[in-house]
Amino acid sequence: MTELEQLLAREQVREVVLALFDWVDQGEWALVAGLFADEVRWDLTAVAGGSPRLSDPDELVGAWSEALAHLDAYHYQVGGVRAFLDSDDHARASCGTLMAEHLLGEGTRVYAGSWRLGLVRSGARWVVGQVVYQQAFSTTSAPPEDDELE
Repeated sequence: MTELEQLLAREQVREVVLALFDWVDQGEWALVAGLFADEVRWDLTAVAGGSPRLSDPDELVGAWSEALAHLDAYHYQVGGVRAFLDSDDHARASCGTLMAEHLLGEGTRVYAGSWRLGLVRSGARWVVGQVVYQQAFSTTSAPPEDDELE
């Protein structure tokens, strides 16, 4: 790859990462599923326990949408997205900052951490084949009592 092709590929990888979290926020699950490879290794053990899993996009997106379905609202905010080309057909991306806010009732749960994604080229586009979440911390807050506001 020429230097220009490498720059373009890294930008395409970043766009996939940003689209992923944007479309999750919008509940565009069919679009989210289209960003994944036919087989996806996902590791959310930092927050959910268990062990890493290998599944198809429909299973992954189904589990993700089901996990968020009971919430009143949610929002993912990513920053510091960096893309690294391992070869012409393999790339890695990292989101150095992730804040995920989950609202249920009057309480809020905030997750802070980072995502590591592995991408592969599928034809002319990049798709996600690996997802790893690394949690830094999480907090839960409830609304203040009325007498705490005075």
